[in-house]
Amino acid sequence: MPTISFATPNATEPLWGYRSIERTIMDMHNNDASSDLGVSLQGSLRTGKPDGDKKPCMIGYQAQVGNGTSAKPETDHFKKYRGTVYASLMNQRLTIGVYGDENTISNGPLVSTTTMKGYAAYNAGFIRIGAEYFMQTNKNQDVYYAVVSDTTKKTTTTSDGIQTGFSGWVTGKIIDKKLNFFVRADMYNPDTKYNSNNYKYLASATGGNMSTTTFYKQTFYTAGVDFTPNARIHIMPNIWYNKYDTMLSGTLPDKVTSDYDMVYRVTFYFVFNSSAKVSNNGMGY
Repeated sequence: MPTISFATPNATEPLWGYRSIERTIMDMHNNDASSDLGVSLQGSLRTGKPDGDKKPCMIGYQAQVGNGTSAKPETDHFKKYRGTVYASLMNQRLTIGVYGDENTISNGPLVSTTTMKGYAAYNAGFIRIGAEYFMQTNKNQDVYYAVVSDTTKKTTTTSDGIQTGFSGWVTGKIIDKKLNFFVRADMYNPDTKYNSNNYKYLASATGGNMSTTTFYKQTFYTAGVDFTPNARIHIMPNIWYNKYDTMLSGTLPDKVTSDYDMVYRVTFYFVFNSSAKVSNNGMGY
């Protein structure tokens, strides 16, 4: 089943609306999978009048208990617990929600992952504005070699890591039912608790090098236009810009500097079902 962290109705993926351009920030950085095997409970605490094709639910909730392994087989007896509460307000133009999950990985010592997220999106008809913020605590999952010169790799320290991310987006109509635009910006920190005095260091005959562990803060931008000759065809010229800012100290033997990727793209999106509405279009038609 789809997970409620971002993939279900009233969550951030349909509110962003342009999954064909890029995944949402938690999906991009693998903070949760889009599907899992488990059980789910969902319902509404209060309902209002339906508005067009929008959900009539005013206050809704969902809870899931899953393996936490997505489509892979379960490998332990622990489960992942997810929960979300959301509300549609102002004639269902405003959607707000909170989400949380907990996943124990082992208990000797305790290793776990806990996530909290809040999001909001406003639909004014001709323009949509949305944002989300998450914080994920990875308890006892950062293991460092505390001394760079320790070639025996015996001096280690274990600490908690905290990932954070903010994403904001704007989509709007330029020509009704023909041409839209979309803009999004993300800021991601892989570990707010990172200590530049502690390094994951791999010794070698040539003096050593850093491990493949992520030591970069990332800033991501995407922007483009959505040309829709009919409701089933979308041609979307767009760009990706991803900037990497190193978190490492300049005293390391193999210093990795900041850099960026720039990608120019044209995305083609086609809906095969002629009776279906375009579900992955940011303006909802």
